[in-house]
Amino acid sequence: SITLASCADNNGNGADCYVDIKYTYTLSNVGSIEMDITEALRTYNNEIPEDLIGLFPSDTNPLQVGDSVSISENKTVDVCTDATYEVEIYVEADPPGDINCNDTDSFEFSVSFERPCDVQIDLDCVVDNGIDCSNVDIQVPDFECTNNTELRFSYENGTCPESDNEQDDFQCEDFECTIDGNVRVFCESEGDVFCNCTVAEGGLIVITSQVVLPDRLVCTVFPENSNEKCQEFVLNPSGTTDSTLNLKDKYGSLTVETCTDTEENSNNCLVDATFTYNLRNAGSSDLLLEAVTTTCNGKETDLLATAVPPIEPGTVTLPAGQAAAITKNSYLDACAGYLEKKAYIAGVGEDGEICFDEDNLNIDFVSQSPSMTPTDTRLPCNLTLDSVCAPPQESWLPDNQTDCALPPLQDLCSERPSKMVMRYNGGGCDQSDNVQPEKSGCVDFDEGPPTDQGTESYITVVATKNPETVYFQGIVPVGEQFELDDSSGRVEADMTIKIYEPDATGVGPGRILQDQFFHSSCSQNLFLKDRFGSVQLVAWLNGIQGFVTCFVDVIFSFDIVNGVLGNPAEETSSATLLSFFTLTNLVGDGDRPIFVNLTDSVYGKTINPGDSFKFEAVFTIDATVRRFYTAISNLVGRNDDSNGICQASSSLSFTAGADLTPVFPTKAPTVSPTSTAFPTVDPQTVDCDITAGITCESDGRPCETSLKFPTVTCSGDRPNTMEFMFTGAECLEDSSPALKNCENDNGIPADIEGARIVVTDDKEKDLYFDQVVDKYEIFNVVVNGDGKLAIKVYGVGDGSYNVLLQELETDTKCETDKKQLVTADMFGALQLTGFDNGVQSVSGETSITLSYFVANNERYKTTIDSAEATMSYVTSFIPPTVELAKKGDVYELGTFTKTINLFQLVNTKERYSLSVTGYNSNNIERKCDDATAYSVEIQGDTLV
Repeated sequence: SITLASCADNNGNGADCYVDIKYTYTLSNVGSIEMDITEALRTYNNEIPEDLIGLFPSDTNPLQVGDSVSISENKTVDVCTDATYEVEIYVEADPPGDINCNDTDSFEFSVSFERPCDVQIDLDCVVDNGIDCSNVDIQVPDFECTNNTELRFSYENGTCPESDNEQDDFQCEDFECTIDGNVRVFCESEGDVFCNCTVAEGGLIVITSQVVLPDRLVCTVFPENSNEKCQEFVLNPSGTTDSTLNLKDKYGSLTVETCTDTEENSNNCLVDATFTYNLRNAGSSDLLLEAVTTTCNGKETDLLATAVPPIEPGTVTLPAGQAAAITKNSYLDACAGYLEKKAYIAGVGEDGEICFDEDNLNIDFVSQSPSMTPTDTRLPCNLTLDSVCAPPQESWLPDNQTDCALPPLQDLCSERPSKMVMRYNGGGCDQSDNVQPEKSGCVDFDEGPPTDQGTESYITVVATKNPETVYFQGIVPVGEQFELDDSSGRVEADMTIKIYEPDATGVGPGRILQDQFFHSSCSQNLFLKDRFGSVQLVAWLNGIQGFVTCFVDVIFSFDIVNGVLGNPAEETSSATLLSFFTLTNLVGDGDRPIFVNLTDSVYGKTINPGDSFKFEAVFTIDATVRRFYTAISNLVGRNDDSNGICQASSSLSFTAGADLTPVFPTKAPTVSPTSTAFPTVDPQTVDCDITAGITCESDGRPCETSLKFPTVTCSGDRPNTMEFMFTGAECLEDSSPALKNCENDNGIPADIEGARIVVTDDKEKDLYFDQVVDKYEIFNVVVNGDGKLAIKVYGVGDGSYNVLLQELETDTKCETDKKQLVTADMFGALQLTGFDNGVQSVSGETSITLSYFVANNERYKTTIDSAEATMSYVTSFIPPTVELAKKGDVYELGTFTKTINLFQLVNTKERYSLSVTGYNSNNIERKCDDATAYSVEIQGDTLV
């Protein structure tokens, strides 16, 4: 019930949606006689007028000649909403006598609220004379062509089996050839050449004669600059009584579009038209154009790829507030009987946000007479498309993993590897990024290794202790991977890597470019994607974790069904597949969607009624990056009986990878079936009713039953791993009985944000832990020996760097006669949150997965137009026209997995909420909304 109106930071910088403005109304007597002001009506934004006469000073009347009087009022305007504000003042005065005078004035201004990512596309269509296509009565022509002297064909690369005509003597043969661009069509009859034409896909060729065209014409299709045959066919173009020829007849790659007879009467499918696609960046952020496409009667065209020269997605910037236009000269196909055209645009803002827009143009053409009505090409092929993503076969995945929502990857190496895989990035030592400050080093020579993709270098990797142990030597291009393999067992603890220019032979080492070393045994923390100069660790193999890699292959399975699987239906035709595109961020850098053309996997496949066709595509994802992936797939097919075009769509989304700060990106829409029927009642009168929901899971079970506050008493063997949380507390009287000694040397500041923690054995000979940790951060200490520890806490902030703040002595044995080891016990500035002794394994951290969803409670279609999720911050996301077709339909808005510190919940509540809005898809005025919340906190010793 509340809406954020303003915000400010600690420095007083902020933003406010509501701004106070002041209107001043001044009345002046510009006449020649004094007068009384009798009425002053102010109208604000067309509201009911209000008389302000009572606000004027009591001595206003009479208003003397030349005098003025003013009053002011304040109004609040919302500058976070596009709006126009208008005020009008009307005054009347009653001077002595029968004279009456009045005056009026008004003031108007507008507010425009700019969103960072807001792209718009508008589709305009005009015919030759400049008239809007929607305002023209376009006649469907007579399809019969007789006594032809001229024919116009459209060219579309096709095969002989796709031919569709009524000529019994038509012959056609396809040949193996490669077509990449334009083609040359050569047509002749008994030595007379009727066409030697170069034509592009979708272009036209003309065959003409001063008399009726011959009854036999041989046409051959070649690549534009080759004499290699691609297709050859024989047809009768005359249209005489013994040969039938109609508009839209298809002969191999040519389709009849226009015919003219001996009386110069023409039947024409094509009406010249110009389409203009107006693009506008209405946001406040510059946009990278990712996609501009148009679909005409089911056939999709990429307007960026067909530009001259072609434009690569993501390479053109549309600045904030700027507009652009794409103009295409084309045709309206009157023979189709209708035009269904859609324009679509997608852009990416400077912050990575994706925004979409589309515009549609639908026109029904007029038939000349019932007998001339063309075949209804809008009959749908009854195709459905289902997308499924299967996980890779990786050892680190749970046995019950059945989808691609991969859990966070354990990217810390836990045992010395026997095999490692490096990626050669090129570049200098300054890009090193690892946690081995004392165990690694790097030196560049001259300008260092190259950075251009594909540039080759000679690389050697040897054991530092014994350089005769060679793990790799050879040529590696920048951007490629190379493998370090020790067939004798585990790799040595330290490695030396040298990068050289290739020598003159191109296969040996030349001038040295970089010399470096690092610790490879995993005793010093080693993570996937650690960078050591020009190389980066991307995979390893060891006995505990098996093979662990950044990059995993996921398999997408696409299942296309014609009608009802296993149930052939007489009313369903066979269907031929024409194209398949997927818009997904599974390729590229993952931050923006890219069109992937999978047409080669489906083109020309025929699916009979009740049958299905399946194919797979493999995508590689980086399992060390927590990212939301989405794939919107669109299939175009043709009804083999009616030649009608139909489409099927599906969307699939999942979150996979390492556990980073959750982000809710814009989700892909669920496309509703094209054949959904309208209800028998008036759908516009139905109310809208939706439910927002949040579920929480941990270890595959609901959080309500799986999360427990870990208060556990250690029993049995001494722990080999201790888990502590740094709280910043002083030495306390109620500290754990296991704490033998605690001294506040220089004291711990109340506002401490972090500290350096050093843990050794009580003789301070063996170092178990030495790292900087944040306040309330949990960390693990691997303990050896008899379990007696010495712990020192040092400052890390200004004025306290490496100053000893507190020192402790403790015994980590589970139980003695005098003490017990219990989680939640305090050890000075540390709190015990967990331990592992081989029998008991307890941790104060746990992973939870939250799923956000919205459900339709009404039996008719509902459109979800906004959703807002609140975590420790607010993330808004607006699905582009997500439609829930019927009661019970559920749409998953997003999921994320995060690790929570159960002990910190004593001080902080983890709270998550979701609010959604929608409307009746048949009546936008019938709106609805819902909100819900989910929280996790500690109350006493109970997790709720």
